[in-house]
Parts: sequence; structure tokens; C-alpha cells
Amino acid sequence: LVTALRWPVVLRERLADAEATVKEQEEIQEQALREIVDLQKKCDTLESESQEHQEALKRAQEQKALTDVEHEQELQRLKEREEEAEKKRHEAEEKAQELRELLDYADQAAEEAIRRKREELEQAHAEELSQLRQLTEVADAQQKEAHDKAVELHQKLQAAEAAIDAKAEKEKERLSAQHDEEIAGLKLQIASAEQQRDRAREQALNLNQQLEDSQVQTDELAQLREALEEAQRTSAFDKDALQQREQQERSYLEELEQLKRNREATDKRRAEAEGHLSELREMLASAQKRSDEAGETQKEQATRHAMEVRGLQTRCETAEVQEQLAEAKAQKLKERLVTELQAADEAGSKQQKQLEKEREKELEDVRQQQREAETDRKAADARAEELKKKLEEAELRAFEAAHHQKANVDAAKEEEICKLRQQMETAEEKADKTEAQASQLREKLAMAEVSLSEEAQRRIDLIEQERLRSLGTEANGKKTVDDAATRWKTTADQASERLAHRDFQSDFGDKDREIDKRLQSAQKFLQKSAEVPAGEGSNAAAAAEKPSKVAGRRGKKGSRG
Repeated sequence: LVTALRWPVVLRERLADAEATVKEQEEIQEQALREIVDLQKKCDTLESESQEHQEALKRAQEQKALTDVEHEQELQRLKEREEEAEKKRHEAEEKAQELRELLDYADQAAEEAIRRKREELEQAHAEELSQLRQLTEVADAQQKEAHDKAVELHQKLQAAEAAIDAKAEKEKERLSAQHDEEIAGLKLQIASAEQQRDRAREQALNLNQQLEDSQVQTDELAQLREALEEAQRTSAFDKDALQQREQQERSYLEELEQLKRNREATDKRRAEAEGHLSELREMLASAQKRSDEAGETQKEQATRHAMEVRGLQTRCETAEVQEQLAEAKAQKLKERLVTELQAADEAGSKQQKQLEKEREKELEDVRQQQREAETDRKAADARAEELKKKLEEAELRAFEAAHHQKANVDAAKEEEICKLRQQMETAEEKADKTEAQASQLREKLAMAEVSLSEEAQRRIDLIEQERLRSLGTEANGKKTVDDAATRWKTTADQASERLAHRDFQSDFGDKDREIDKRLQSAQKFLQKSAEVPAGEGSNAAAAAEKPSKVAGRRGKKGSRG
């Protein structure tokens, strides 16, 4: 488009050069006309001299009537003069014929020069038209390529949006399934805790019954003691019976101590069951908080994704509008070029017609002057010589003017070639600059990819360390980080491909800012994704450690029981 915009300026310059050449030719023609006017003046002087000569002849005839001798002598002299005049007239006719031939040759040379100039201009005009057509074809091809690229980018954007939506849906389904599994596990734990609580209540009831039975037995023991005392009082010497009673008392006391221990164990189990229930309630609350946070993060990601998609759509729409404006401008330029070319052709044809008419008029005037000059008989030799000299000078001037014009045309062509070379050099410099900027952008992208990969590897190492601490949270954290790393690697690859396919003739500052913004958003997302799995891993580790502790306590208490 820039070259297409520059061509009208070049055409105007060339038209100005052509007008200058036409003006020079007009000046040359004016000089020729001036010379012709001078010749006419000289012919008038010759006519006046011829009239004077006729008057002298009349006077001589009058004198002849007076004197015959003088008349005869004068007749002889006049005859001699007539013969000389005839000779001079023949010579003048020959010289006039030569002058006519020279004028015809000059006219032919001028016509050939004009024809050659016209052919050169037509050829240059045809070459410029062919170049303009080639440029228009190249512009159309570039426009088609840009349109195809825009369509491809639009398709890629749609595919990326579909992939991102699918990934978001999969992630949402996975999180919902995981959340459902956690809730189901928590419900199972709550049900088991309730069952344990019911069992503990039953055991407590049994222990209470046993305690009541033990109290009854203690009453019986008191009665037995009273009976023993009475028996001791009655039979102090029955040692065997006393020993048996002491053994029974000891057994009853041991049973009472064991019942007390069982009651303490049931109280401890009840307290542990209540603590486990409180822990399960806390885990449920934390799981609900996590689910709420996950929903909020998903909503934020969805809003960010929608904003990015809207921005990309607006950019695509602006690019399409700019392409349409460029097409309209190119069409207007084509129409202007066509109108200017038509106007130039019409002006050239009009000028040529006017020149031909003027030449015809000049030729007619010259012919009339030649006819009048034929009537002149006297003083033609000197005038003919002067005319020859003037014609030689005019030819030299015409040759010098043609040589000067040719030199000017060659200089103009050399200047145009130098300008074109300078334009080519500037275009090459711009292309080198664009290539350097593209290489810098690619290096930045490569550095960004390396930093992203290092960040992802560091996050993976941290998650593996946490996995060594808590084996239950390895798969989820690693999957989330791997998904985030692969997602941003794919986005970086897509961005590099878009930059490779995109034309670098536009502003690179906006592209650098967009790439920096995307890299910053990618780093922020990686930080958030790394913080979320770390929190989940710590919470899961705590949850895993708590049930293990509870199970250990249960085992110890069971062994004690």
C-alpha cells in the first residue's frame, strides 16, 4: 500500500518532467517562429528594394524616351541585369529548394523526436501500469493471505476456547467428583462415629448395670460380713471357713476394681468418641470451605477466561475493520490512479492535437513566405548565405537542445534509480529491524517458556516433598500442577506460533505489552495453583494423621480392655 501510495507521486513527477520537456520544445518552436518573423521582415525589405528597383526602371524608361542611345545601352545593361537576375533567381530557387529540404528534414526530425518521446512515455506508462497491476495483485494476494490468516487465527481461537472450556468442564467435573467422594467419605466416617457412639452408649449402659449389680453385691458382701462376724462370734475356731470367706471377699473386691476400671475406660471412650465427632465436624466444615473456595476460583477463572475471549474477539473485530478500511483505501487509490491516467492521456492527446494544428499553420505560413520569397529576385545571395548560417546555428541549437534534453532525461532517470535504491535500502533496513525485533520476541518467549518450565518443575518438586510427608495427596496435587504447566506451555506455544505467523509491520510495542501481561497472568495463575494444592495437601495430611492417631488410641484402649 505504501508503494501504491508513492506511485501517484512518481507519476506526477514524471508528468511534470514531461510538461517541462514540452515547454522546452515550445520555447524552441518560439525561437524558430522568431527566426521566421525575422525572415519575413527581411523579405519585406527585399520587396521594398524590388519596388524601388521598379521605380528606377520606370525612370529609366522615361529617360529612354528622351535618349535612345542611352535607352539601348540601358536596355543592354538591363538585359544583362535580367540575365544575372535570372541566374540569381535560379540560384535562389535552388537555395530555396535546399532550404525547403532542410526544413522538411527538420520537421521530420522533430516529428520523429516527438514520436520517440511519445513512444517512450507510452512505454514508461505501460510499464508503470504493469507495475501498478503487479502491486495491486500482490496487495490482493497479501490481503487474501491476511484474511486466511485471520480465519485460521479465528479457528484456532475457537479451538482454544473449546479446549479451555472442555478442560474447565473436566476440571469442574473432577473437582465435583472429588468433592462428592470427600463428602461421601466424611458421611461414612460420621456414620461409623455414630455407630461407635451408640456402641459406647450401650457399653456405658452395661457398665452402669454392672455397677448397680456390684452395688447389690456390695450390700450382699456387707450382709455376708455381718454374717461372718456373727459366725466368727459363734464359731471362732472354724479357720477353714474363714479362709474361704476371705478368698470370696478378695474375689469380690477384684471384681469391683475391674468394674471401676471398665467404667473409666467407657468414660474415656465416650470422650474420645465426642472428640472424634468434633474433629469430623471440623473436617466437614473445612471441606465445605474448600468446595466454596474451589467454586470461587472456578468462577474467577471463568470470568478471566471470558474477559480474555472478549478481548480476543474485539481484537479480531478491529483487525477485520482495519482490513476493510485498507481495502476501501486501496480501491479509492486505484480509482484515483485510473482517473489521473485518463486525464493525463486526454491532456496529452489534446496537446498533441494542438501541436499538430500549430505545425500545420506554421507550415502554411512558411509556404506562403516561400512563395513570396520566390518573387524576390534581388539581394538573394547574401540573404541566402545569412539564412544558411542561421540555419546552421539553429541546427546546432536544436542539436544542443536535444542533447541537453537527453542529458536531463538521463539525469532524471539516474536520480529515480538512486531514489529507488535508497528506498530498497531503507526497506531492507526496516526488514532487518523487524527480523531483529522478531528474534528478540522469540528469545523472550523462549526465556518465558524456560522460566515457566522451571517454575513448574519447582512446584512439582515441592509437591513430591509434600507427597513424602503425606502419601494421600500426591495424585491430586501433581495432576493440578501438571495440568496448569501443560496448559500454560500450550498457551506459550500458541503465542509463539501466532507471533511467527503474524506480520511484523505493525507496532511491536503493543505486542510486547500483551505478551508481558500474559506471562504475568500465567505466573500469577501458577502461584495460585501451587498455593491451592499445597493447602489441600497440608489439610489432607492433617486429616490423614488425625484418623491414624484416633485408630492408635482405639487400638491401645482395645488392648487394655
